[in-house]
Amino acid sequence: MPKNKFSAAEIERIQMYNYQQLGEAVSSGEMSVKDLRRAYTQMRDIAVKRLKRLETEKNVKQFGRPNLYINNGEYFRKTKNLVGESELLREIADVSKFLKSKKSTISGLKEVRENTLETLQEAGFNVDKSDYLNIIKFMKWFKASEFSKRYDSDSPVVAEIFNSEKANPEDWRRAFNEYSGHETGSAPVRQY
Repeated sequence: MPKNKFSAAEIERIQMYNYQQLGEAVSSGEMSVKDLRRAYTQMRDIAVKRLKRLETEKNVKQFGRPNLYINNGEYFRKTKNLVGESELLREIADVSKFLKSKKSTISGLKEVRENTLETLQEAGFNVDKSDYLNIIKFMKWFKASEFSKRYDSDSPVVAEIFNSEKANPEDWRRAFNEYSGHETGSAPVRQY
């Protein structure tokens, strides 16, 4: 591996490893802890830049604060604060998961927003970009409500939940009506 910076391909290869695989790579001599520290520092720098972009006022107004931002808002720890190999491996796994997520980039957030709006529009919800932050708030409420017991609460994207085989559009309409504080039929959803 290089002495200074890793190539994008090498970083991507490291990101493909999970915690256990990273440990095995170190044990087998495929990678050294020193190389992993350098790789982690490089990945952390990229992640911190992305997090700073996500937290700008303009982006918060467009997309809210994504869970990725909330979970990693204090950023990732510096290598000097990591004690031992296991902490390093855990941090590499965490920063890798963040970097691989569509929601860690503005273009990825735009794609998620468009997919979410398109999915809800196809299901009969009258929503557009101006509704997106309210949809995010609704999803947080939905996940905490009784309706969510029927769905995978860890699913990160509205479209993924809605398109799952368990999804029932009527549940969504009732939940949206309840969330909106309207009686069924008067909330801003199309009626069939």
